[in-house]
Amino acid sequence: MAENKTLKESAYEDVIKHFEAQTQAAEALALKTEVRQRFLEANGYNDDHSFDTLWNSIKNKIQIQDGEVRIVAQNGTPKFTLTGSMMTLKEFFYN
Repeated sequence: MAENKTLKESAYEDVIKHFEAQTQAAEALALKTEVRQRFLEANGYNDDHSFDTLWNSIKNKIQIQDGEVRIVAQNGTPKFTLTGSMMTLKEFFYN
């Protein structure tokens, strides 16, 4: 019986890991889609071909929080402009 319980727990943990991985993949895709849209808006809907290169260089520097795209430092803290406001995606692209 103990072996069956262990197998059930292991299968349950595998299912949880599977759904967590799917959730993370969906969140990453949503973030990429949001950033791509903002990138296109910032560039006047031009230059869509360079987005993948850009994405690979910035994907670890951005996150969506409270429905807003935020630029973050390596330690996860938000980046600010020289005027003290939180850096926008457009400012990030052009600085």
